[in-house]
Amino acid sequence: FGCTKHEQMADTFVRTEKQLETAPDSALHTLKNIPRKFLGNRAIRAKYSLLYTIAANRTKTDENTDSMLQIAWEYYRNHPKETRNRFRTLYYQAQSKLQKGDKPGALRQFLEVEEYLHSIDEPRYLGLLYLRIGDIYCSELNFVRAYRYYREARGLFMRTEDGKHTAEALLGMTASALRMNDLARARRDCSMALELADDAHDESLAQTGHVIEEAIKQTKELLNLEDPPTCI
Repeated sequence: FGCTKHEQMADTFVRTEKQLETAPDSALHTLKNIPRKFLGNRAIRAKYSLLYTIAANRTKTDENTDSMLQIAWEYYRNHPKETRNRFRTLYYQAQSKLQKGDKPGALRQFLEVEEYLHSIDEPRYLGLLYLRIGDIYCSELNFVRAYRYYREARGLFMRTEDGKHTAEALLGMTASALRMNDLARARRDCSMALELADDAHDESLAQTGHVIEEAIKQTKELLNLEDPPTCI
């Protein structure tokens, strides 16, 4: 290393943050190859642990990162000026709770994260947060509230021109509208989601959209309804 360990780690973390947005696999590879001797102080270990958790989450590995989140939180909980790293740590802790089936605990923590996000401009994370909250309400059959959160997420992702997540939010809106028997709204949202999924070349989202589209058709046949007027 041609500079101090701290300077080198700062540069590595900046590069890794950029990789997380476009190439999370590369970010995870970078982090795994950092020598342990360079993780010398609590601040560096906290940042490393947080970035590793995010990379593992985005690459959908099965690795349990709860211990890393704990390392991050032990540091950031005592450093209130580290707002971005605090809310990201809380977000992924809530995500972990959700994956384990602790929906009430996850929801409480997601709402805590929301308080942080209202004070800073992080539309992508706020959109992801609203997606997860929408999922929780949808699983609890509160489709009206789920639809509202999915709609908020859609608006935030549209703002950042994130077509993939916009499509995901629209599919959440579609599923919620379908369960509310609002077929016109469900069909409209589904159509927009399919267009975005095709543009993003995301086969998984497109397949989900087609399944929901078929469910809309079957529901209409069962109910034998004319499309009701709808608005947002």
